[in-house]
Amino acid sequence: MARRRKENGLNVFVELLAMLPWWLCLVLGVVSYFVFDHLAAPLRPAALPPGSDPLKALPTVMVGSVMTGLVLVLKLLAPFVCVIAAMASFFARSKRKKLLAQAQEMGAVSSASDMTWREFEMLIGEAYRRQGYSVHETSPGPDGGVDLAMTKGGEKYIVQCKHWRAYKVGVPVVRELYGAMAARGAAGAMVVTSGAFTAEAKSFAQGRNITLIDGKALDKLIQSARTGLAPQGPSEAAAPAAEQAPACPKCSAAMVKREAKRGANAGQQFWGCTNYPGCRGTAPIGQ
Repeated sequence: MARRRKENGLNVFVELLAMLPWWLCLVLGVVSYFVFDHLAAPLRPAALPPGSDPLKALPTVMVGSVMTGLVLVLKLLAPFVCVIAAMASFFARSKRKKLLAQAQEMGAVSSASDMTWREFEMLIGEAYRRQGYSVHETSPGPDGGVDLAMTKGGEKYIVQCKHWRAYKVGVPVVRELYGAMAARGAAGAMVVTSGAFTAEAKSFAQGRNITLIDGKALDKLIQSARTGLAPQGPSEAAAPAAEQAPACPKCSAAMVKREAKRGANAGQQFWGCTNYPGCRGTAPIGQ
């Protein structure tokens, strides 16, 4: 994503820590407290030997005092920063789940129109995370066209997210990501947009292990991340066929289970189109 706001050093450090699990941030906070406490002990000025000249010892005492004060500040600041990062990590994780649930309910394209570019990246990252990828969201700043760095099965993958609907993603974006893929030694790359791609971009991606995911494919990606529908291993084969979401009879998009709120069928479940309210296609459960 091209848009990046300026950050000071502390904010960037907090964001980097927040990419870790919240509990790991807390562990780092506790460890940092004891590390700096241990470092401060030998820096504390010792008592002057009897008969020594205070003026000659003054520079040593001053340097020791300054260093001790600095370490003591870090002793308190580092755990505080780790706690803030832990809170940010916890709420970010909750937000990712909420964004994914919203996109699965409303349809990825419809919900993406109300998201910021950062929320869009979080949504895509969570969708791939549910499919078994280990996802790392790149830090703010120049990223070489990479928004998500992922691994799965020992292979590296990179993702560029384009929160564009007003115009198509062109070949320069795909070419830039191809260069980043080669530089990082990635096995493949994905460009994800809620809009569409130009014919030139599609032509360039062919044969280069670059997957272009437009609005229609994005809906499928989001729905495939649904718990119980994403590949889970051998147990998936035992799932009853009736539980597999059908395609919408009107627009062919994926469908989700919904419950009638009123009318003669109130309380009964049915399949509803993920593009609702743009599409009002429905199907009975079990068909």
